[in-house]
Amino acid sequence: MTDKRPHKLYAHDKLLAVKCNVDDFSSGVNFFTDGNLGLQVGVLKHQGGTIIQTHEHKKILREVELTNEALIILSGKIKANFYYKRELVDSWVCGPGDILLLLEGGHGFEIVEDACIIEAKLGPYLEQDDKIRFDANET
Repeated sequence: MTDKRPHKLYAHDKLLAVKCNVDDFSSGVNFFTDGNLGLQVGVLKHQGGTIIQTHEHKKILREVELTNEALIILSGKIKANFYYKRELVDSWVCGPGDILLLLEGGHGFEIVEDACIIEAKLGPYLEQDDKIRFDANET
């Protein structure tokens, strides 16, 4: 039996990443992030004819410290490498239907098979200030 719960990666009590697959969820609204995370992600599965009530979101000032990202693998295969304080913590292989949340620490990717990926992250993106690039072989 496969564990259908989201797979979570921690390092020193910090949640670095979460991975799940769209096939792991049943009908309805299935948010797999905790309500306190800066990025909220869920899988919505509804039958034809379902009505989602019209709504709009209130303007609320939020303070953001880190850029969180969500990757949705549409096709192909990638290897995601996760770092904490520039040390490799773990690696996951992700394929079609996988959703990968990047919440803290560093990360890098190897494209194992030709891939199509949707990336969503908090904005605005600050080209010069948003990233610190490092050599994965540094310690």
